[in-house]
Amino acid sequence: MEDVNGLLNSLSGYEPEIVKDVDFEPIKGAYEARVDSISRKTGTSERGNEFDFYSFNVQIVKTVEGDRGENRFLRKNYNMIQDEYSTPADNMKRLFNDLFTCGIAYDKSSEEALAQSLASAKDKLVNVRTWVKSDKNDLDKKYQQVKFVKEIKLKAKSGTAPF
Repeated sequence: MEDVNGLLNSLSGYEPEIVKDVDFEPIKGAYEARVDSISRKTGTSERGNEFDFYSFNVQIVKTVEGDRGENRFLRKNYNMIQDEYSTPADNMKRLFNDLFTCGIAYDKSSEEALAQSLASAKDKLVNVRTWVKSDKNDLDKKYQQVKFVKEIKLKAKSGTAPF
């Protein structure tokens, strides 16, 4: 076991450095991932905006095709606040479709039952396909897109026959 007091003494003159942002780039490909968590997040942001969404979080364990992604975390959110793009019911249906696609059982008899069934999905292996979307007004802004899939269909290599 490490002697923390000795370690602290040896670092008494250490001046900390600012951690630099590495700026993760979005990745493209097909991956096997482990469910990290699926849960509801509610509250108020630092800017005073209310938020309410379900978040489906996975960690890539294997790159099947595309950019190397092992250990990267991916997230897909399902907004529960009505906006100009969709309703909470639309987004809850999207969450249920993704859970069904991934083979994750869920109980929709109550909010508590749903939360318990989502929590039990931790560490389940799922398949994910990702791509990058650029902002129409600022092409330097890129957004990670995530789609849960039942099985990964590998893309044919160019110059090969599909048979």
